Amino acid sequence: IRDSFLILSLTGCGGDREGKQHMVPGLWQSDIDDLFKELSRYHPDLYRNTAESELLEAGSTLVDSLGRWERERIIVEISRILAIVGDGATAIEERWLDSHFRRLPVELRYFGDELRVVAAAPGHEAALDKILTSIGGKPVADAVGSVRPLVPRDNHAEWLVSVPRWISYGEVLGALGFASDRFAVDAVFTGDDGTAVEFRLPTIAPDHLDTSGWIRSSLPRKDRIVPVGEAQ
Repeated sequence: IRDSFLILSLTGCGGDREGKQHMVPGLWQSDIDDLFKELSRYHPDLYRNTAESELLEAGSTLVDSLGRWERERIIVEISRILAIVGDGATAIEERWLDSHFRRLPVELRYFGDELRVVAAAPGHEAALDKILTSIGGKPVADAVGSVRPLVPRDNHAEWLVSVPRWISYGEVLGALGFASDRFAVDAVFTGDDGTAVEFRLPTIAPDHLDTSGWIRSSLPRKDRIVPVGEAQ
């Protein structure tokens, strides 16, 4: 599939509608129809990992829900459809998400089966090195379980790298019910001594995100469990 295709499709879903929470369903339906046409045209083996009926049913469910879902939820559900295809190349590119979605002021990474904070924006240093245990008042396992079906992948290692990033998007958390809106998220981080700290994390708009000044983790590199494919 063309590298730029999905970026162009989602950009088309914005345009002069960008920033509005409720789009005109007919415009969305046109975009989604085009998406399926382009998938059929350019994907070399679209139904290798999934049945055609499953993909079409997911598309029909999305179209039927356009009138009541907000923009962020629609984009999340488009990603769910693309993940059904079952390969890492058919996806909304993360650089598109980075340029359109708000981000938590912390960077998460897997250490074994735990999500730890490896970097934090100034003012959020207290979360460094701690384990994310709750988000939006729910166990972090619930958030991971909700996000994983949205993330296209070729293998488990890609999930280990991408899931922490997706959990950091305010719009994704809001669409999945882990935040009341995309502007702030309630989270609990737990230290190795068992002490839990609650945070109200304001998300950062893409045009204000600059991680160059973030404080990095003090964990020794040798103590980190690095996902396969990320080791240097």
